[in-house]
Amino acid sequence: MILNAIAAFGKIANPKSIAVFSQKLLKIVCHTVAINTINSLQKGFGDYLTRMVPVLINYD
Repeated sequence: MILNAIAAFGKIANPKSIAVFSQKLLKIVCHTVAINTINSLQKGFGDYLTRMVPVLINYD
């Protein structure tokens, strides 16, 4: 479905603009994945850290 849309878009637009468009799209996707990964890590480790940090602070 998406590949067909890109192929159709490719016939209309010139290759250079497709390269720029693809690059921008890839950056957005990578950025979104990075944000989601950070959020997942924060959710996963948040509980662990909230228990561990006071222990580490009071350790000395």
